[in-house]
Amino acid sequence: MKKLLVDIKSHYGDTTPLWYEIKLQKKYINYLWEIVDESEKENLEKIEKQKGVLVGNISTSFELKDKNNFFSKAILHNCIKKWIIEHNGHPCSNIIYSLDNPFKAELSSFWGNYQYKGEFNPMHHHSGMYSFVIWLKIPYNRKDESELPWLNGVKPHDRKAGCFEFNYTSHINKRSMVYPLDKKFEGTMLFFPSWLEHQVYPFYTSDEKRVSLSGNIIIK
Repeated sequence: MKKLLVDIKSHYGDTTPLWYEIKLQKKYINYLWEIVDESEKENLEKIEKQKGVLVGNISTSFELKDKNNFFSKAILHNCIKKWIIEHNGHPCSNIIYSLDNPFKAELSSFWGNYQYKGEFNPMHHHSGMYSFVIWLKIPYNRKDESELPWLNGVKPHDRKAGCFEFNYTSHINKRSMVYPLDKKFEGTMLFFPSWLEHQVYPFYTSDEKRVSLSGNIIIK
């Protein structure tokens, strides 16, 4: 397998990785900002349509285009290859894909999200076989979000304003993993199977927009 130019951190469910965490290099972050700017201008009239196919309770979502499959080839395809090696295929597919058998992975959808104060994404999962989320801009500090006045008396681990959360079943127990988002997570990507449920909590301490990207991948 071609060596990735980024570090991949594996997060485990029971015995195998359940999602990957990747800190993207600056050149990929710059590219993503470029296609966000271009796609936003091109798709302003499609925003309402895009919102109609997503569950997010947020103001703005718009389609993105991965020009010449640059990001797919550089990052996504390598994540898929690593996943197939570590899982001997995909855990929710009836077909065992391997690096010895030809397969084609492609983006079935790719979109940007602008989230503002008080907006949120309820618990949901994605379509396709693999999905990912990338945070480009997080305009608040975790400490400020966890010290909101109405959270006085709430246990620290239950203070989830501004967080991202995975939910999954391990053996017979329901488990979760909370990402306490703040500026240090800018440029971070999570890669996971599309069935993995997750949600985005609202933030309250900034009037600026939070910028994230999401996508779904199918295999042919």
